[in-house]
Formats: sequence, C-alpha cells, structure tokens
Amino acid sequence: MKNCSLALILVVLSFFGCDEEKSNFQIIYPMESSDEKSLEPKDTLKNQKENINELAEPNDSLDLLEVIGIARERIRSHQGIGNLKESFKLVPSQYAPDYFVEIEMGKLFESNSIHALVKIDMPGADYIFIYRKINKQLRLEFEDTVEYASFVNDTIFDVNRDGSKDYIIQTYPPSGCCLADGFHVSLRNSKSQLFEPSKMFLNATFDTKNRIVRGFDYDHPGEVELYKYRWRGMSLDTIEYIMHHPDKKGYYLQSKTPNNYRQGKATGRVLTKLPKEYHEIKGIGWFGIN
Repeated sequence: MKNCSLALILVVLSFFGCDEEKSNFQIIYPMESSDEKSLEPKDTLKNQKENINELAEPNDSLDLLEVIGIARERIRSHQGIGNLKESFKLVPSQYAPDYFVEIEMGKLFESNSIHALVKIDMPGADYIFIYRKINKQLRLEFEDTVEYASFVNDTIFDVNRDGSKDYIIQTYPPSGCCLADGFHVSLRNSKSQLFEPSKMFLNATFDTKNRIVRGFDYDHPGEVELYKYRWRGMSLDTIEYIMHHPDKKGYYLQSKTPNNYRQGKATGRVLTKLPKEYHEIKGIGWFGIN
C-alpha cells in the first residue's frame, strides 16, 4: 500500500491512507472538524461497489467510489461521543468540476444508536447515504440519488408520529409549468431498523400532531386538486380530495377518489366553502380560494 499526502487548505485535520494508488482529489475543509485525531486505515473501497454501480454512470462510478471511501474514513475515525458535523470540497487532480461532501453524525434517529448522514454533491446528481455505526463498523441503512440538480433540502423528524424519526428529502424540478415542491418521505421502521420505500408528496404540509398530510397535485391554478391523507402506522389512508367545481363558480367538490374532470364529469359532494384546515397549506394561493 502506498501512502499519499493530501493538501488541506485552511486547517490540516488529519491524513488518509490510500489503497494501491494516489487519491484523485485534493480535500479542502471550509471549517474545522470536531475530530482532530489521526484516521485509521480504511477498508478497501471495493466493499462499496455493489451500491455504487446501481447509482452512477460507468464513467462516474470510480470517482463516486473514492468519495464514499473518504467520507467513510471520516465517520470511522470519529472517536468522540459528541456529534460530528462537517463539510468539505474535493478538488479532482485532473480537470473536472469540484465535489462537495457533507457529513452529519450523532443520535439522528434513535437515542441509543449513532447514525451518519452523508450527502455527496456531484455533477448531475446528489448521492445520499445513511449509515448506522456499530463499534467501528458501518451498516448501510439507506441510499438514494437525486438527479438533475433538483435537491433542495432534507430534514429528520417523526412524520407519522409512531415514535421513530424519519428522513425527508425535498426536491424541485428544474423545469415545468406548475408548482412541484416534492417531499420524499422515508419512514424508519423501528422494529427492522431499516427505512421503508419512500413515498412522494407534492406541495405537502405535514400536520404531525394529527398524523395528517395535506397538499395539492401538479396542475394549473384553478385546476389543481387538493388531497388529504392520514398515517396509520406505516400505512397511509386516503381521507378526501377537493377541487373547484367545474360548473359552479365559487363552489367545490369533495370526493374519496381523485377527480379528472378533463376525462369526464366530476362527481362528489358539493361544498360552498373550502374547509379552514386547507388554508394552512403552504402555497394554497396556487389552488385559489374563492
């Protein structure tokens, strides 16, 4: 194994061992890490290949593989009991766009376990991984790819009020005619200690106290339909849909199933006013309140 030195701009935090060849990146830390200890030798990066091949194009997979290896080193090297939160930029040795990495580690989802959230911003996509740290081992519990520069934000909270914190990714497409604020909710199953397949909600507002999700779909103003769901554990029940009455101005239609009035006559219970609870939806002006 050959050793390689990496230039650390602003502050030299530690050093990385390299397997077989020199690293392709210069690492730049914009802030000082809470971990000032030397890094332990890393595992071979080939242990990550099964995950990476599914997430990256062939010409990007090797770079992504190395970036994940660097992030995993930082996680494994942190020996403190406190939280770790750092971000850094990776500058390829050869001409190529910079890569940005964020790591957050601590009791993110449970009070009795340590998780590490890794976000990698690479050209064309954002790659997200969640690991559970067991002693010095890392168990991959979640992975996702957000493409086409649509990543906006992410957050952790108990969406369905079952006592287990969940992971939510917020996205917005780079083009389109209408509001499309997407929330990709991945519930964490406390029994299996794994994340359920994500559910996507458009233009959603989460009422966690009542386990309710309200929002509206993708369409033009005045034509978009409101929805209301309720969590039942890991399942989601449909409560109702509401749309503007297509034939009676100032009225609404309430139904148990979506109404596509473009394909036929809309049906449902006629409402003279929109229920007050829907006024709290973020962006409700797009729907239009009579």
